[in-house]
Amino acid sequence: MSKNVDDTVRERILNVSIKLFLAHGFHGTTVKELTDTAGVAKGTLYWYFKSKNQLLEEILDKFSKELYDGAVKKVGGCKGGFIRKFKLFYKFITELAREKRELLLVSNTLLGELMGSGTEAEKKMREYHTKLHNFTKALLDDGKKEGIIGTYLDTNLHAHIIMANFIGMHLQWCLQGDLFDATAYARSFRTSIFRGLGIEDIG
Repeated sequence: MSKNVDDTVRERILNVSIKLFLAHGFHGTTVKELTDTAGVAKGTLYWYFKSKNQLLEEILDKFSKELYDGAVKKVGGCKGGFIRKFKLFYKFITELAREKRELLLVSNTLLGELMGSGTEAEKKMREYHTKLHNFTKALLDDGKKEGIIGTYLDTNLHAHIIMANFIGMHLQWCLQGDLFDATAYARSFRTSIFRGLGIEDIG
């Protein structure tokens, strides 16, 4: 089997798993459902992934790479100060939510299912949330150094607040996004984050 075919089959199994885990949860999805929907034999699935748990862990790795690595690359290439960097960070997050809707939703769905499970998947989920939190905190710390954000602000705590806001914003967007202007919603949400930091959002 060629590498291209290998990659295609592997990606198909991953994409089917994302859809099924989103629809039924991780525990509610059987291996038979995975193989039937992906159109592969059970042996083929286990050729690429040694277990359903490994499949879940790779989905979480995929999410972490697209979200965290993508954000670091986007912001790392920016020559501006805090406001420009944060706007790029926010733009990247909101565009990812639109373009990778199912991947983002399944991550949020699995968050509740996996917490307290003591599994490797829970460990991975905590790790990528911690990485993104630390990245957000570092941005806020830069804003403090530049004098854009007040010295009174607890950047560690506020990074947690911003991450919680992102999760809630995306869920609301996915649930009821057809009821409002998504662009205006994203812009207003960004403005509210800036106001929480004591900054007036000027476009």
